[in-house]
Amino acid sequence: MPDQQMQIGVVFPQTEIGADPIAVRDYVQAAEQLGFAHIIAYDHVLGADTAYHQPWAGSYTKDSMFHEIFVAFGYMAALTTKVELVSAILILGQRQTALVAKQAAEVDILSGGRLRLGIGVGWNHVEYEALGEDFSTRGRRAEEQIELLRRLWTEEVVDYHGKYHNITNAGINPPPVQRPIPIWMGAGSRGRGPIPPDRVLSRVGRLGYADVSARQPVLADTTFQIGSIGKSMTSLALMQHVESGRLDLNAPLSTHLPWFAFPSNFGPVTLRHVMSHTAGLPSGTDFTPASRYEGYALRYTQAAWEPGDRFHYSNTGYKLLGWLLEDLENAPYATVLRRRVLEPVGMTKTDPVAAHANRHRLATGYVPLHDDRPYRIGDTLIPATWMEYNAGDGSPAATIEDMASYARLWLNGGRVGQRALVSATSFQQMTSPVIAMNRGEQYEHDYGYGFGIISHQVDGHRFIGHGGSTVGFRAIMLVDQTDSLAVALLCTGSDVDTYTPAHYALQVAAALRDGLPMPSPPGAPNREEVPNANRYAGDFINEVSGSRLSIRNEANRLILDAHSPDRSPVLAGVRLQHISGETIVVPADSFDPFPLRFRFQGSAGSASTADEVHHGGDVYIRADASPTVDVVPYPRTWEAVPGHYRSHAPYVSNFWIYLRRGRLYLAWPNGGEETLTEETLTGKTYSQHETGWFGVGPAGEPTAERIKFGPVVAGKALRARWTGGGDFYRVS
Repeated sequence: MPDQQMQIGVVFPQTEIGADPIAVRDYVQAAEQLGFAHIIAYDHVLGADTAYHQPWAGSYTKDSMFHEIFVAFGYMAALTTKVELVSAILILGQRQTALVAKQAAEVDILSGGRLRLGIGVGWNHVEYEALGEDFSTRGRRAEEQIELLRRLWTEEVVDYHGKYHNITNAGINPPPVQRPIPIWMGAGSRGRGPIPPDRVLSRVGRLGYADVSARQPVLADTTFQIGSIGKSMTSLALMQHVESGRLDLNAPLSTHLPWFAFPSNFGPVTLRHVMSHTAGLPSGTDFTPASRYEGYALRYTQAAWEPGDRFHYSNTGYKLLGWLLEDLENAPYATVLRRRVLEPVGMTKTDPVAAHANRHRLATGYVPLHDDRPYRIGDTLIPATWMEYNAGDGSPAATIEDMASYARLWLNGGRVGQRALVSATSFQQMTSPVIAMNRGEQYEHDYGYGFGIISHQVDGHRFIGHGGSTVGFRAIMLVDQTDSLAVALLCTGSDVDTYTPAHYALQVAAALRDGLPMPSPPGAPNREEVPNANRYAGDFINEVSGSRLSIRNEANRLILDAHSPDRSPVLAGVRLQHISGETIVVPADSFDPFPLRFRFQGSAGSASTADEVHHGGDVYIRADASPTVDVVPYPRTWEAVPGHYRSHAPYVSNFWIYLRRGRLYLAWPNGGEETLTEETLTGKTYSQHETGWFGVGPAGEPTAERIKFGPVVAGKALRARWTGGGDFYRVS
């Protein structure tokens, strides 16, 4: 990743420099010769006569001189060779869009691709009137203008028919050097009066590329996969049937879905349990392309606890709910979702399922090149695997405008205008926690799950919403019920934190609305900064081989030197990267695919220092300590299990198994690690060529996830099979 450096530019003195072209020439050439990176110029076309326009609060009048910005940039382009030309800002709303596209393209050509277009909506209603544009709609028109500019710069022929613009099969020629020209936005508006009851749309923004390699910008009809946000849509459709009496939340699921079977020594699984992730169903490995067999295969597993007692997130459970909707309405899930949710909400550009027929509108998702190890800073990203998907756990792809409409539905208590998709009672059930979500120390704020909706409390505010994650996409819908604000965020990528920017966007929106100071933005995450870094520092020796890790703290950054058993250097001065908790990545191929896991004798928040470092199956002991070596005896048949297992399933594609001190562990590509504990399932038999079942999760805790291995050939297990379906095969 290239170093990010601050760029310093100068502001072209529009109102001070005068009309002498020699003065303009001397200024811009001096700016370039002095090494400034860019020249910024303001934009105004007309100035008001303040003797007539009273009162006048604007900064500029008829006496303020402004060079026309595009003509001036053309002149500057001929006088310079490398300085960037930046409008800051061009008042886009008062100009004709196709003409702006043409003018900007020409400047970009004449300057050799040195134009950056900063745009805004302006404040001078006198200018708007004189130029024949509507001042009151300037913000709404800007949305269309930005989209149309990008299309005119990137497409040979444009056919566009929006609310404010019509272009029928036409294009500009020649196109700009930059396709598209970079657009920066700067605008603000102080709200006037109370928020209307139906919660107006405040702002929609689209940034970046829908396809990086093609440099295709994100447009109004570009869709993004929203993943598990779709669970709330499935729940909305189900609650409509509950209200009509066709479904009973407390009836066994098999009453409504007769082919469903889930062996259990406990009570039956109800619709309520499945909708709230308390049924005890496995998470699911997406081992089928959304086939009903994935639900049918649950008969080959077994319940581990009384339904309702524990939270365990299950995509398979919501797939069952999607198939239930299909059976109730005798229609495909896509038809049900469109009829029951998308059309009533006005989500006309949202595709209910991922299909080849609508793929052309979908942004390209991106994933790390290496799918078998934790993401490292600067890792290469590649286009994600594409697949059709049609299931109730999260198959829609939406535009950002449509997602704003959907967020507004939840802000308005399940209503669209005067129409209620669900009753107030049902809305309360959906958004009230059925059970607390045990998410570990990183989630401190009363997280609970209702029916397809997560709720939590932060700083006196109550939030509801849901996140979404698919292969190459991330999404979030977050509603602040206390402040009556909502936000939706859709993006491509895998290692993306969507909650932090979404939460900050709500804080900014509240400050703008209420006339309060802007909140401080959250700091950009820096994985090289490690909290309490001294706790990790020290010398550690491999308890088997004698190789050594030396870790030191330099300004809360951990630096690693590694040596072989004979003390010859292996790595020197490597800066480590923090994943989460006590897990650290070594950005070096020789340490892939496993991160370092630090073990402390004290609690995670204490001042104690690490006494051990675990790296896959290896253990490094602090050189100046004598910790108790906790090795347990294990069956020698387990030695057939360690290895790397893969499948062609895009969501869960691979994992590693290793032995460490007599215990088996499963390592996920994202750096997570889980313990395997051998257990017996009632009524299950095993081939002599297979291991028994292992529970996946904390030792001593009941688990819905189980795995077994076999057949064993030449001392190696060839396959790993999950309960509820999903086969992974040894590749190393």
